[in-house]
Amino acid sequence: MEAELLELLAEHVERRTEDGKAGVVSNGHLPARKLQTGLGPVTVKIPKVRAKTGEPVTFRSALVPPYVRKTKSLETALPWLYLNERGEKHFLAIEDGVRESTQSWREVLLKLKSRGLTPPKLAIGDGAMVFRAALEEVYPETRQQRCWMHKTMNVLHILFIG
Repeated sequence: MEAELLELLAEHVERRTEDGKAGVVSNGHLPARKLQTGLGPVTVKIPKVRAKTGEPVTFRSALVPPYVRKTKSLETALPWLYLNERGEKHFLAIEDGVRESTQSWREVLLKLKSRGLTPPKLAIGDGAMVFRAALEEVYPETRQQRCWMHKTMNVLHILFIG
């Protein structure tokens, strides 16, 4: 939503007050509200804007429309809430390999590196130790995180099955 806010402010950057200051500015956030998802509530804070030039401007998020309190499913809500700055996904590679093989993952990562992939800031995986081992060799500065869905499934499995 912050990216949406910056986009709105950029659209109105030419609007100025009589003394030359920005005519449309960020003005805090609406009170936090809970968005009900399949795994429980997610707290969201919607930004506010203020127009100082007389013409009203309202911030409307495409990610969390007004009055929405419940998502249709968790799978559709969370990816939109946590997209990257431009909201784009890119397919980087597909390779044949041995399923749980550090060497196979190392080869994929080395090919990506040779094609110019700079060290990712974060890599998220399903907990496969072989991927993590290859990532540490090729991109040691990349932070690693376990996929929240796999982590949640493991916790629920332990809670309900033992």
